[in-house]
Amino acid sequence: KLMVTNHPSAALLKDMIHEPESQTISALKLDDVPPSRSSSSSSLADMDSEGAVAQNSQCVEWFRDSNVKVRLERSCSNLKQLLSCNAHGDIRFVVGFLEKAAPWSRRATLSTTRKRVAAQIGDVILDDGVRPPLIVTNNLPCRAPSCPSLHVTDQSITVSWSYKEDDEYFKPASFVVCYRPRPGGDDGRAWRHRIEADEPFVERQVSGTAHSCKLSGLHDGVKYEVQIYAQLSHGLLSNRSESSFAETLKLATEAESLLDFYFQNEAQLSEPRRQQVVHPSASTSESAAAPTWARQGMCKSWEFDKDLNALFLGFRVSETRSITSRPFEGQLGVAVVDVIPQYKPDIEFPDSLEDAHVLLFAGASGHGKSTQINAFVSFLLGGELNDRARMMLIDDRGVSQADSVTNIVTLYRLRPLSPNFGGKHIVIVDTPGFLDTRGHQRDVFIDCAMQNLFDFIHHVNAVALCCKSDEQRTHVLEPAVRYVLRLFDKNVKGHLRTVVSHSSIGKPQCVKTLKKLGWPCDEFIQVQNRSFSLAFLADKESLDRAILSSEWNMSMRGQQRLKEMVLTMENISMDLSAQVVSQRMQLQE
Repeated sequence: KLMVTNHPSAALLKDMIHEPESQTISALKLDDVPPSRSSSSSSLADMDSEGAVAQNSQCVEWFRDSNVKVRLERSCSNLKQLLSCNAHGDIRFVVGFLEKAAPWSRRATLSTTRKRVAAQIGDVILDDGVRPPLIVTNNLPCRAPSCPSLHVTDQSITVSWSYKEDDEYFKPASFVVCYRPRPGGDDGRAWRHRIEADEPFVERQVSGTAHSCKLSGLHDGVKYEVQIYAQLSHGLLSNRSESSFAETLKLATEAESLLDFYFQNEAQLSEPRRQQVVHPSASTSESAAAPTWARQGMCKSWEFDKDLNALFLGFRVSETRSITSRPFEGQLGVAVVDVIPQYKPDIEFPDSLEDAHVLLFAGASGHGKSTQINAFVSFLLGGELNDRARMMLIDDRGVSQADSVTNIVTLYRLRPLSPNFGGKHIVIVDTPGFLDTRGHQRDVFIDCAMQNLFDFIHHVNAVALCCKSDEQRTHVLEPAVRYVLRLFDKNVKGHLRTVVSHSSIGKPQCVKTLKKLGWPCDEFIQVQNRSFSLAFLADKESLDRAILSSEWNMSMRGQQRLKEMVLTMENISMDLSAQVVSQRMQLQE
């Protein structure tokens, strides 16, 4: 029970304690209350709050002392704080009279003789019904535990603290360890675990005799804030201790394991190897535009570029399709490749693509589609900003920005190598960019190649159009939009998404133009993939670290949204879309 003595207007004070939005004492205009005095007093043990209000309402104390008003205001503030933080409901606030009570002292014990002194207007009295009432006006809330010391072991933190008991009145019944993860850092762990700036504290209660606690099952590589407070024997809560911070140890990512695997097997992985490739078409002629690895039917070797500090991942061609439409009949148009098949061979590639989640990328040349695919694959493999090397799937070294990096339609099959895959196989379809320097005939070739795409995939989960954030020119965006919309049937419209590359803070300028062209972009994903561009990798020190960290986090948040999209969207059949493309190609012929 916490009691406030001798207040001249008990009902008013009671309202102040229980109504946090009430006015302060200084705003109550107590000087308007007519003077009255009374020497009446009541035993606190026999008085409940209703009785106290009735008793005190008949005896309104007239006072003008500003110190009394300040004392009342401070007492009410303390009581409201205790009321708001007391979750157990075992504290009762009573307004009443008490002429004398024992003063509280940190040095006193139960055996100490406490001489009672006169209680002042506005004093806060502690009465447990057993021991003599105690004046605790200037000692609420109670002393906080010491600042905790933290010891990190892997993904656990052992918290230790000390607590000096004020006396037997304030013996701790339990301690509460409060902890929460904090955002920040430039390696992406905080955003990966979706840690926000206003993350709430998690509380763990331990015995009042304990002075340590182990927090287990924490996120790896994340900074944690830890505080301690005590729940005292009377139900009071102490102040919280100062915060301590510690970062859990990072677990090795799949990207780091891949890098170790490469260096351990560098000689074998870097050697090109020929294999038998299935050619369903009777024609064996090949397109001069096809990449060397596809034209020769080889496994693309792994390669570590020391200048760029990047590992270009290898893959194996499992199947190809030649174009069956004129004028490109017999030229290689589509290839299916298995990414890094040498790594963890016990995780097998599926026999077909029916159970895979399919994500198709499209866009004009130079709009960051290949760079976006590299960033997405790095994300799936757990790549981080501070990795020893960047993971790259598509090799765009030596390719002009005006030309398309992708020459044929390529299906990259990815096994679930990390938790980011959600246990699912993912197929990334990389389509050649439109409007490159090779002219209209090149765009016609892409149309013919896309017709053969549907020989491999009979469904998609999402189609992502890559577009530069600042691109507003209709004549650049319209061909890409028109092509994608005419490539698929109307049943795919709900699965069309926009990936906005080269993004910064604010709404992308391209969105307005895309909407005018009829592209559904109410939901768009912003990314800034500078960390995967060759220009940046060749000159990493040119960008401020804080800017780079911010851009990386933006990119990885975008990849997270893209992953959730492709894993949660239902399969959309490509049968109708295949018919649409076939009819269009017949008309062109």
